[in-house]
Amino acid sequence: AAERAEDTLLVYYAGHGLYDRHERQLHLTLPGSEEDRPETCVRSADLRRAIRDQGAARRRMLLLDCCYSGHVITEMAPGDAGRQGGAAAVRTLRDVEGSYVMASTPRDRPSHAPVPEHPTVFTGALLDVLREGVPEGPELLSPHEVFLAVRDRIATLRPEIPQEPQDQSENGVGDVP
Repeated sequence: AAERAEDTLLVYYAGHGLYDRHERQLHLTLPGSEEDRPETCVRSADLRRAIRDQGAARRRMLLLDCCYSGHVITEMAPGDAGRQGGAAAVRTLRDVEGSYVMASTPRDRPSHAPVPEHPTVFTGALLDVLREGVPEGPELLSPHEVFLAVRDRIATLRPEIPQEPQDQSENGVGDVP
């Protein structure tokens, strides 16, 4: 599907995210992944490369609903911070022209799923916004407008849950409905 996408490639992941302190990157679990064996997971760098290199889509959007998902917005290569300085070591989707990322949490926080049989807090809010839109808002929402509505919905409906979604847009992708 990614190779055939011409307008928009959308990748959505909901699952477990593990932060590998040695590699300094997020790992996304798969069925059968083991926490102490990072090779059984998908490294965020590999996901980033696949999104960047697959197909001819003008817009590439990544929605992550997992613990520590904000790492895909600011992620450092192992050992690079000391050699190159923090700013030079940041690896994100920023170098992917026409990219947009929405993450369920900051880089140092877990994502919440209070009721196992139901969607997570983030996915529940996302589904609500996609179904209902924004009261008195435009008919079509940009990704960033969806993000703002999701963030506000979580803060309003679940104030006891310290979950603060994050987003990042390159080349204005987040502003186009």
